[in-house]
Amino acid sequence: MRRREFEGLVEKALQALPQQFLDQLGELQVIIEDWPSREQLLEFDMNPDEETLFGLFVPGEPIVNATSMNDHFPDCIYVFKGPIEEVCATVEEVVEEVRLTVLHEVGHYFGLNEEQVEHL
Repeated sequence: MRRREFEGLVEKALQALPQQFLDQLGELQVIIEDWPSREQLLEFDMNPDEETLFGLFVPGEPIVNATSMNDHFPDCIYVFKGPIEEVCATVEEVVEEVRLTVLHEVGHYFGLNEEQVEHL
């Protein structure tokens, strides 16, 4: 799938969130990467040769803790294109996995732990 198409799927998944949640996303940045880095995988005690991530929420640095506006890092959600495409056999599966990944990471943004996100 072309990157533009994949980006459109992520955007569509975000726009499908209820307005009350969209209104609270603030400065949240959504970053699409091809693959998670080795460091990102190791951070979660994952074996980079055997495991991967579809998405990742990384909390930012609040402005009040930053020494200057340039030190402020907003909350980020990463969506990893390669792993999603690798496990999905059809475009429909990619669409659904992107939707689930975005919902999963947005759940973490709103403070839900892994168990709570999986329950939803």
